[in-house]
Amino acid sequence: MFNRNASPDKDDTLIVFRGDGNIIVDSSVRQEFARLHSDDHGWLLPRVPSVPLYEWLKPDDTPYEHGRAFVIAREGPHPDRDDEFKSWTVKIIFAAAAVGNTWRQRSDRRKRAISLGFVTACLALVFALTMTVMPLIVEPTIEAPEQPVVAEQTAEKTGE
Repeated sequence: MFNRNASPDKDDTLIVFRGDGNIIVDSSVRQEFARLHSDDHGWLLPRVPSVPLYEWLKPDDTPYEHGRAFVIAREGPHPDRDDEFKSWTVKIIFAAAAVGNTWRQRSDRRKRAISLGFVTACLALVFALTMTVMPLIVEPTIEAPEQPVVAEQTAEKTGE
């Protein structure tokens, strides 16, 4: 938890003890709407208090707190039977999605803005090179017609 190198949306750690004996560690879990979201596993879990993770530098020394993690050791109720989820979380998620304020919508907006800025910068660079550098490299060539156009038209009208 609180990894300085990760984005603040995905800096938490989730440790899940499954009933079949497997232990799942997800280091990219995020918190939204008072729930834990694991995009890798497709989970939406109730937020539980975090517990400290300890690490020993030397076997004889006392451990120090290395970080914190959310630990889930029991399965929660099904969303159909979870009154808090039905009465509070679903309404909050729906209201946030209606105005475009969910994590995924904000992420999509951020990606679109970055790509739009990149395309704009590329077009500005191409325009600047076309207008400044290319005229210096390639001189424009202007060719005059062999006979004036006015003389050809008058010659056609007079019948010559």
